[in-house]
Amino acid sequence: MIKINLIPQEYLKKMESSILIAKILLGSFLFAVIIALISIWQVVRATTLSIELSSKNLEYTSLKDDVKQAEDIKGKINEITNYINAINTITKNRYIYVAFMQDMVNNLPPNIWFSGIETRSSGNTLSITLNLSSGSLYEISWLLLFFENNKRFQNVAMGNIAVAESDNGNIYTTQFTANYVYE
Repeated sequence: MIKINLIPQEYLKKMESSILIAKILLGSFLFAVIIALISIWQVVRATTLSIELSSKNLEYTSLKDDVKQAEDIKGKINEITNYINAINTITKNRYIYVAFMQDMVNNLPPNIWFSGIETRSSGNTLSITLNLSSGSLYEISWLLLFFENNKRFQNVAMGNIAVAESDNGNIYTTQFTANYVYE
């Protein structure tokens, strides 16, 4: 079967060019619609972000006072903590001399006397130098043993013993050095 095209060529070319123009117009319209939709979406998104930013700024300004109050409270807490620590340090080291003298008086043998006591305080440690005399070597050795066995006395050292004669017998003089730790 043979088909014969009775439509004139010019009409077909005109129709093809109209279809091409229609396709170009449809493509341009779709492109413009897509651009418009994307633009609308971006504007809505920008508006939403702007509203969210303004609400966050309002929240920030309302919380700024609370943050400042919290920082002020932290500063006051630190100040009070430092004050309490200073009081505890003073209180802890306040009785070091009293404790040292009580240890000495309560444990000093009856036949020992001091010719000098020198102390230097450093925190909870008291560096002591004792110049003492006794009528008995046994009492000096007992005092040395007491110092060495007492946990509060550390780095105990005894100097040379000097002997002097008197009407009541020999008098022994020596020097003790130690660190007295009060806890």
